Amino acid sequence: MTSYHGQISHSGGYCMLLGQSRLMFSTLLSWDARLDAVIASKRWDDAFALAKDFSLEIAVAVVGLSSDSTVRRSALQDRITQLLTAFISDAARKKTSLRDFVPLAKKMLVFCAEIHSMDTFFNHVMVFLQTIQVKDAAIYAIESALLDGTITSVPDTFIRELVELFQTPTRFNAVVSKNCLLYTSPSPRDS
Repeated sequence: MTSYHGQISHSGGYCMLLGQSRLMFSTLLSWDARLDAVIASKRWDDAFALAKDFSLEIAVAVVGLSSDSTVRRSALQDRITQLLTAFISDAARKKTSLRDFVPLAKKMLVFCAEIHSMDTFFNHVMVFLQTIQVKDAAIYAIESALLDGTITSVPDTFIRELVELFQTPTRFNAVVSKNCLLYTSPSPRDS
């Protein structure tokens, strides 16, 4: 571990650390700039961990995050929604199969459950997943999360969709088949 003998800081978030034999420069970023930087570099595990720390109020250096709990929670929910949609969009750009979206959806479910923000998943993420037509993979992941206890309750509309997924062979097979790439539009029978 390096020890520093002094510190000089000035406006703009820059910090200069004075050591015995070297000089280090550092930039201090606000909480949202830190999250943006991790998302931009597509380090998804780090982005989820950082967002979780902010949500659970255990993060260090929360510069720019409001001390008012209502404002803070709203800002965090917006950023978490952006994180999850960026994560999904990145996966969709890779032309992932529907089956490959199941563990990604499960990862998002676990994340939302850990930060006590299932409403973000069910209200915002599911709408986005429907837009890019991978909602069935998320419905299948919901079933898995229910079975292993990750989540314990689901809104009624998704319970109905879960039943419909298992009752419609073409939709179900699209989720569990390795070779079924993302489809562009559901057949009239699946609507």
